[in-house]
Amino acid sequence: MTPRKASRRRTSAPKTSLACRGKTASGKPCRAHAGRFGYCFAHDPSLAAKRDQAKRNGGRRRAYGNGSSPSIRSIEDVRQGLCGVVGRLEVQDNTVSVARALTGAYSVILSTLEKGDLERRLEALEEMMAEKRPEAFHASDPA
Repeated sequence: MTPRKASRRRTSAPKTSLACRGKTASGKPCRAHAGRFGYCFAHDPSLAAKRDQAKRNGGRRRAYGNGSSPSIRSIEDVRQGLCGVVGRLEVQDNTVSVARALTGAYSVILSTLEKGDLERRLEALEEMMAEKRPEAFHASDPA
């Protein structure tokens, strides 16, 4: 008798599920990627405190200081507000959406700088005109 060749049986590794073991509000299985304990961030019982803190932080970051909108009365107010937005965006992960938001914010900042410069030049011209011919200049002033 010829000896039989030893068969090389592959032992299958235990299947690990990448999906979360939690359930959605509608009772369906959660399809989010599971962490090392088998749950996603939203369903992991050990992360409840971190979830609550993230919810509080998310709400705070969306609100303006006291919950009211900022007062914008000049081009400089717009520029300062946008500089704050840029500062918050620059610390975010470098994603396409952050890059687009930064590009838009920088574009508007550049526009406000140009308009601010034009506003200052126009005010200087108006002062010069008022000094040279105050009666002619103020007579056409609608205010």
